[in-house]
Amino acid sequence: MSFPGNLSRFEPASGLLVRSIKINGHYLFVDSCEINPEQEIDLEFLIQGGPGAAIANIGVKKISGRITCPIRVNRSGVVNNAVKALLQHAESPMSAIRIDTNHVLSQVGLTADNGGTDNNQLLSLDTVVVSDLTITATPDGGVQLTAQILGMVDARDPSDYVAPSPGQLLGRELSWGDCNVKRLESQMRSATSLEINIKNELKPLNFIPPITTEINDLSDQIDMIGIQSCKWGGKFEEILRLGVDMESHIHGGWMQNENLNIDFGPISATLSCPLFKIAEVPLSSKQIRRTTSFFGQIQPTLPLATGGLFTFSE
Repeated sequence: MSFPGNLSRFEPASGLLVRSIKINGHYLFVDSCEINPEQEIDLEFLIQGGPGAAIANIGVKKISGRITCPIRVNRSGVVNNAVKALLQHAESPMSAIRIDTNHVLSQVGLTADNGGTDNNQLLSLDTVVVSDLTITATPDGGVQLTAQILGMVDARDPSDYVAPSPGQLLGRELSWGDCNVKRLESQMRSATSLEINIKNELKPLNFIPPITTEINDLSDQIDMIGIQSCKWGGKFEEILRLGVDMESHIHGGWMQNENLNIDFGPISATLSCPLFKIAEVPLSSKQIRRTTSFFGQIQPTLPLATGGLFTFSE
């Protein structure tokens, strides 16, 4: 007897089969991996063609998406190598990272030359840049990492099959108890949430190839990714004590040698000259919580080398 719906005559795929990816060859177990090739495809209308569509406009192809995962450490308290690679790349996006998956298919040739469903391949995303990376820590949610990525298929290498290597341990998820935050004027013991954010402004570029280019060498992938800016920032939330806390209220501006330190277990983010926004203190009938946003004022050349924001204790 056949059953209606998705129980009939086939085995449905499960997200549990594809929840693992590799970052620069390091295994990473993720909550979600929303990565897909994108290409703007639309119809153009010409006066000579009347009211009907006359031309297919097929734009440039790129890879974009988002990765979310908890940050884990092994039995020795060392952070996962894949997470470490993401953090080091995000703070200094001057070289691409490689992502291997078991589910991202791509057609590397010209879509206009070979459209439809032909010649799809499971390829390595070998030229990927992180455009937005956020680490959040809360008492209920633990320590979570979210990374927005943009990239392309460049070398056209087959994707490496993603599976845990022998002896690979899943590791312990970091919790709120592993976190700490402090600055020169306050130990900030009443903090209730922490966030570090890196925003890299990217410019995907593509060039029109010469007419002499062989058809087999043509591609509608983007040609390169330009890094326009790199901004470090974040925010923290505190519960106010009974009183106005005048000496710990941040009224905005930069603080030289303030050394704002935020620790997520073995991961430390240090901002030697933070630029603060004015703290927000909304009044409510519940606990009064103060939220302060900040940026990292850095030397222009600092994002060209790793180690400017994150350090790792091992």
